[in-house]
Amino acid sequence: MIRKIALAGASAAVALAGVAALSGTASAAPITVTSVTSASIQCDLAPTTAKISPALKNNWVAANHNGLNDVGPAAAGADSNLQEVGHGGTWNDNEANAHVKALPNTKFSTDGNNTVSSKSKTASCTGSVTAPNGTFPVASLKIQLLNFTNGTDNPPLNTDNTCSGLLAGTPAGDVGATYSAIIEPKLVGAKMSPKTSQTDGLNLVAGGGGAIGFQISGGTTTGPLAGSNSKTTAYVPLSVVATVGATPATSAAPVPAGTGTQCQASLKIKADKPGKPGSASLEGPKGFKKIPVGANPVAPGNSNICIKKGSSC
Repeated sequence: MIRKIALAGASAAVALAGVAALSGTASAAPITVTSVTSASIQCDLAPTTAKISPALKNNWVAANHNGLNDVGPAAAGADSNLQEVGHGGTWNDNEANAHVKALPNTKFSTDGNNTVSSKSKTASCTGSVTAPNGTFPVASLKIQLLNFTNGTDNPPLNTDNTCSGLLAGTPAGDVGATYSAIIEPKLVGAKMSPKTSQTDGLNLVAGGGGAIGFQISGGTTTGPLAGSNSKTTAYVPLSVVATVGATPATSAAPVPAGTGTQCQASLKIKADKPGKPGSASLEGPKGFKKIPVGANPVAPGNSNICIKKGSSC
């Protein structure tokens, strides 16, 4: 009987301790940040991929395969796919195969606007946000990039959704598309409400900041980070430049080298035989659908994002 009473007393003590622990936990309400008065955040981005739809494909332009250098040089910013010596290009037309010369203009690209999207995380972050109820370090960010407004193409017109158009960027006479970024910060010692801020009207500049890649900045931010400014520098590997800058197929090199088949068509050629003429036909590009983003291939440094309020990135 004494033993049972002692055990019962021990059980009651454990039960009371549990109740005390629970009541202590319930009283510690988490800190919530609803607005940021100042911020200084710098993060390296983990490797990610931007997806493009529809896939980018260069068209077969017959005048680029007639054995004559008769289509260029191009005006700055014009579609290099329509030129033999185009914007940043060194293509020379030395075609000698009569069957290849006879191939007509062939369209592989898809007309209309495209969509670009990516979801990325940060590999590391420094900095903090300050709110009326305290200053809190930023542990990480989640970032989603989406289309916001479509671009406007004015004469001379670029061909929609070609790899060469991606290389050319946005010519001076055109209006570039803009983008939206949805950013979800993870704070140390607090949480944001709402948990995301959105920046609309971001501008993309190819090669911004001397990067092999692009920079995204500008726009207007809403949510807890309202009034802040941001700049994302995204580096792409040299393989992307080789893919989108691949030269068209020729009878001497009927299949574009490496991943060039994503952007350029391939040739299938049958040689002439006695009593049986040969032929040439096209196999369409596979399509360039994804842009990998990661470390700078030229100088040290990772793709990164800066967010500030109270000063500029």
